[in-house]
Amino acid sequence: MLWIIRLLAEHGVLLLAGTTALLALGSIVMIAGRAPIHRQRLGEITLATTLVWLVLACVPLPRIYVAGK
Repeated sequence: MLWIIRLLAEHGVLLLAGTTALLALGSIVMIAGRAPIHRQRLGEITLATTLVWLVLACVPLPRIYVAGK
């Protein structure tokens, strides 16, 4: 339980900003859509990209360090 609190303390702002931006962009695109089926698909894509963002933001990825001069 302690590791999740530490993770949210370190990356909570980035997670919140990213999910807010993705959901806002998806909402704007859905409002612009005309056909109900397109709005439904855009809503599904918005939720899927938001979930992918959360997973990728929480998974520690290897860092590549370039040798200094």
